Amino acid sequence: MRLLIVSPYLPYQPDHGGKIRVYELIRRLASRHEVTLAALLDREQEREHIPALERQGIRVLAATRPPVRQDPASKLRRLLDPRPRIVTEYRSGQLRALIEAEVRERPPDLIHCEQLHTAPYARCCSHLALRTVLAEQNIEYLLLRQIALARPRLTSRIAGLLDAVKTRRVEERAWRSFDACAVVSARDRDIVARAVPTARIRVLPNGVDTTHFAPQEPQSGPQGHTLVLTGTVGYYPNRHGILWVLREVFPRVRAACPDASLQIV
Repeated sequence: MRLLIVSPYLPYQPDHGGKIRVYELIRRLASRHEVTLAALLDREQEREHIPALERQGIRVLAATRPPVRQDPASKLRRLLDPRPRIVTEYRSGQLRALIEAEVRERPPDLIHCEQLHTAPYARCCSHLALRTVLAEQNIEYLLLRQIALARPRLTSRIAGLLDAVKTRRVEERAWRSFDACAVVSARDRDIVARAVPTARIRVLPNGVDTTHFAPQEPQSGPQGHTLVLTGTVGYYPNRHGILWVLREVFPRVRAACPDASLQIV
């Protein structure tokens, strides 16, 4: 099959959970199918990683994501925009043009949009009646709602909750318009099914390469009672969770076990 996979980021180097999932997906599909990846770059310097994907037989189309302006006028426009930030901040005319040219010259058998961020790019090919799949790593509007409620400032909470409402409208419309949806858990499947009973849904959980991540003999290292937290600390829910452990959990652990230590990796 000829597959076009649209990603909100270049999945190489795979240094956070979303990238790892997309990277493992495309490299394994590329061993059996013809894969083209259309991806947004956070920085132009990320182009240096494209050859690593091309060496695995993956054709790459890339455009740098427009910067998000943080001046007061831009923030107000985002607040009043009926579209959620998850759509407006990942909109790229350059990537859209690359996808349109690709579909015109090399029509794929399937367009796979990774995360809601990329769902609008499928619409630019709707006139060709191509098969489409939306892969949801999260139920985005619920995640945004949780993040908003955890914010300390009232104005930030209100802005975040409003964006979650906008996102829900767009997300449920996407579930209706795509030929199929892939989710990572049975809970997410049930949420989609309640909102759109006609949706075709498949659960594709995150996996682990047990050949690469095989148990090894214990190495020399910290002794005693050591706790380890792993995760991308650039991701707000992870930072929030780490702070919660530091403030609410670890003092109790230390009270019961004075020699306990905590490593954040």
